[in-house]
Amino acid sequence: MNILVILHNNFNETELVSTIAVLSKTNKCYFTYYNPDYKMITGSNNLVKIETVNEISIDDYDAVFIPGGPGAQLLRHDSTSLSIIKKFKNKKIWAICDAPNVLYEHKIISDTQNYSSFPSIGENKSFDSCGKNRNDDYVSFDNSIFELITGKCAGASVDFSLKIVEINFDKETFEKIRYNFLTK
Repeated sequence: MNILVILHNNFNETELVSTIAVLSKTNKCYFTYYNPDYKMITGSNNLVKIETVNEISIDDYDAVFIPGGPGAQLLRHDSTSLSIIKKFKNKKIWAICDAPNVLYEHKIISDTQNYSSFPSIGENKSFDSCGKNRNDDYVSFDNSIFELITGKCAGASVDFSLKIVEINFDKETFEKIRYNFLTK
């Protein structure tokens, strides 16, 4: 499975590294890191620096993953990345932390889709920027329009990525990986 990872400076490193670590255990996931403007992106704690590409072909990817953290504020104003994410509405979209709120604000997540996210108050300093179907669950899966898997926060990263494995790979692969992380 080819996965496009959209990154912005100050992304949450736990969300990125945990998700990539879990998905890598399938031995069937390949990652491309993307940012429309920069060749190098740095995480919020300056622990992780990722080399990115600035151009992609959407047809090369099966899914898009967007970690959150403070970098989600940059995504809010990145029309190029948002346009790319919209093109995944017939594929798979996985987002965590504040990234699902950004997707809702830009109508990528619809009013009818359930999603988990960090309880962002958005730029207008109001909880109104969150959708009515936003919840406080650690992880949500909604397949009503397209495959949407969302996570609440960095603490949900392993459960979030295990849900991706559970939905997209066989039961044996899921159980083996889940056992390695000894979660519920």
